[in-house]
Amino acid sequence: MIATRRLQRSFADGFVAEEIGDLWEPWMRHADEALNDDRLLEIVRQELSKRFKKSKTRGRPGTTAEIVVRMLLLKHNAWLEFRGLDA
Repeated sequence: MIATRRLQRSFADGFVAEEIGDLWEPWMRHADEALNDDRLLEIVRQELSKRFKKSKTRGRPGTTAEIVVRMLLLKHNAWLEFRGLDA
């Protein structure tokens, strides 16, 4: 199952946001604003749901469309591989 966004914030999300607020680069803030477009994220979610026949209805929750796009942007802007994004 693929969700568009993670709907509920965790307890620590607010604390983490305060601590890393100064680390954001300008392109990250621009990308964050662009990700407010629900139509874009819905397109990504639909495409992710096509990977396997029953991705929409069965299985454990997958990575949300929003996180997939954020990882893709980070990968391209920092010249990383996907394996390096979880470190």
